[in-house]
Amino acid sequence: MRNFIQIFVMRLTIYSVIILCLICNLSYAQEAKVKKFTAQLAGKVVLSEVDDKYNANVYSMVMPDPDAGAEQKRLQALKAEIARRYPHKRALPAGK
Repeated sequence: MRNFIQIFVMRLTIYSVIILCLICNLSYAQEAKVKKFTAQLAGKVVLSEVDDKYNANVYSMVMPDPDAGAEQKRLQALKAEIARRYPHKRALPAGK
């Protein structure tokens, strides 16, 4: 039992020293040094004259809130159709 306690104290001391060294090293690495850099103006860009190679478009897949009763009924019918086509699947519990 005494041997176990000596080994435990020795390991605790060694691990404490290692953790202390790591913490000191990590805290030193977090020191931020700020350098101010100013780039010279190289020219002007006219965006209307730039050729758009990618033709990026933004599409909204969300239906806006319905204003009238007919639109509300249409939205409910659309949701019912989607629910009928793609029913919810029950998720399996983790680890099975």
